[in-house]
Amino acid sequence: VSTFLTDKLEFQKTKQAVAVHVPCSSKKLKLENQFESLVAKCAEDVVPTGVPCCGMAGDRGFRYPELTGGALQHLNLPSQIKDAYSTSRTCECSLSQHSDVHFRSVLHLLDDSARPKSSSSSSH
Repeated sequence: VSTFLTDKLEFQKTKQAVAVHVPCSSKKLKLENQFESLVAKCAEDVVPTGVPCCGMAGDRGFRYPELTGGALQHLNLPSQIKDAYSTSRTCECSLSQHSDVHFRSVLHLLDDSARPKSSSSSSH
């Protein structure tokens, strides 16, 4: 989305404060800033989860829940956070299970907050 669609979309900040979790694979690709700046187009305040890894290790955390329990024992999101986003379904499952917040794909936020630019505002 950031690479191919950002310049083709109009954004509206539809959320006050949201949490974001950047999956390990995206961190290794150094995509944190790209992900957080995309979310910042849709929300007033973007709060990183503060955990380096959710412990899912792909889907391994489903079979060994102690992995996610240990990795997320210090997860402590501010009370004003009602919406949270990531780009990995297994991370979203783990983070939702260990917090009072439902983590969803960032595509849900984009669906709420972004629209195609009108033909009069886009250059040809």
